[in-house]
Amino acid sequence: MLVLNRDDNDRPVHLMAGQRVEVRLPAHSASGYRCWLRATPSLLLDLEQEPARVAGAHTWRFRALAAGQGELMFDCGQELADTAREDVVFHVRVR
Repeated sequence: MLVLNRDDNDRPVHLMAGQRVEVRLPAHSASGYRCWLRATPSLLLDLEQEPARVAGAHTWRFRALAAGQGELMFDCGQELADTAREDVVFHVRVR
């Protein structure tokens, strides 16, 4: 299984059909910081698991479905803050 995190932001991700990928992004319940899944290339990736509401990193698991390319996008920031949220984007290509 390929594991991605915030350090992989904006990098190309190459997968084979059937391969699983896990995305781990930070979450801090005390400060209200977390990440939300904004867009999934649904023809390419199947969301198999969403994160539980626990402290620490939140984890999403996907399985590559079919050949193609698209972007897997997340918004990260504090839930109630007025500041702009950070985009975390993975450029996915499935073969």
